[in-house]
Amino acid sequence: WMNNPPIGIEFEFPSGVPASVTPDTPTDVAVDLTVIGGTLDSSSPALEVSIDNEGPISYPMSGSGSNWTATLPSVDCGQTMFVAFTANLQGGGQYRYPSVGELEIDVITNLVIAFEDDMESGSGGWTTSNDGASAGAFQDGNIVGMNMPAGAPVSSITQTYAQMGDRMTILNWTQESLDKLNARYPLWDWYEFPPNTYPNQKETIHTIASPNVLVTRVDIPEEAVYEITKVIWENLATLQEIHGATKSMRLEIAVKGLGAPLHAGALRYYREMGLEIPDRLIIDEALSDSTARAASRL
Repeated sequence: WMNNPPIGIEFEFPSGVPASVTPDTPTDVAVDLTVIGGTLDSSSPALEVSIDNEGPISYPMSGSGSNWTATLPSVDCGQTMFVAFTANLQGGGQYRYPSVGELEIDVITNLVIAFEDDMESGSGGWTTSNDGASAGAFQDGNIVGMNMPAGAPVSSITQTYAQMGDRMTILNWTQESLDKLNARYPLWDWYEFPPNTYPNQKETIHTIASPNVLVTRVDIPEEAVYEITKVIWENLATLQEIHGATKSMRLEIAVKGLGAPLHAGALRYYREMGLEIPDRLIIDEALSDSTARAASRL
């Protein structure tokens, strides 16, 4: 930090950001701006609003110092607002929340319940699995927790944090919990969210993750799978330019956390690269005949 001190603007929402608003009525949202390593341009705090994907239009915030108010505009019932909050430092540098995408806000007059289920104890025995639906059910108080296997930051979690504030938290895992989870199948490993991965997150969060995998049948030709595996790893820099989640990919951990055996083509490539392959990831010779039905991973 001595040579490269941190600089930026943090956005916090003391009362959260509403998931829905009343039509034809402006709505105020409290915004706290924390400036790090610079001076706020007091003329810059603004609210960007798109309505049904048309826009955005910029609305100046009111306030001073660290306390500001963004006013959501009056919108017709049934429309959807997509919003983002921006502010600049003097001398340049714009900062935005969320850093990618927008927060979605519905405009509704009242809610009519046509069907109700507590998602757990009903005769159907089903639960929410869609990330957006899980986040909505969490915000509405219909569920008390959710698990979202996706590359951080996940937009639905970011939005839930913004709308719920300190009423939501991401669980920190312990080594004991991780060991229990991996007792039979060692599929999970540590993953850290550095501070400010999500709104109001001041400390590093120690969570867990499992790898993304590419799956194929055992009867796909060995040479084809070998070439696909080779192309992926020898063009990793290109993948990392396309999606940030691939930045944690490293050849030396390529087989860590896999739950199914490696295809013969992938196995050949990894052995050529000098990787040590656990016995559980090597397909038994008996599975190589035409009756095999096992899926293998690249």
